[in-house]
Amino acid sequence: MAKLVIRLINGIAETINADPEVSGMLRVVFIPDYRVTIASAVIPAADLSEQISTAGWRLRGPAT
Repeated sequence: MAKLVIRLINGIAETINADPEVSGMLRVVFIPDYRVTIASAVIPAADLSEQISTAGWRLRGPAT
C-alpha cells in the first residue's frame, strides 16, 4: 500500500510540476529519508510531533 501511495504522489507531482500555470507558485517534491531533523528545516514553525508518524517504531522499556 505504501508503494502505491508513493506512486500516486509521484504521479500527481508530474502533473502539477508540468503545469505552466502553477509552475512558479507550487511544486510537489518527495523528500527521501524524511525525519525530524529534515522536517525542522522544511517546516520550522510547525509542531513536528504532529507531522512525523511513529507508527513503525516500537517503544522499548528499560533494559533489564
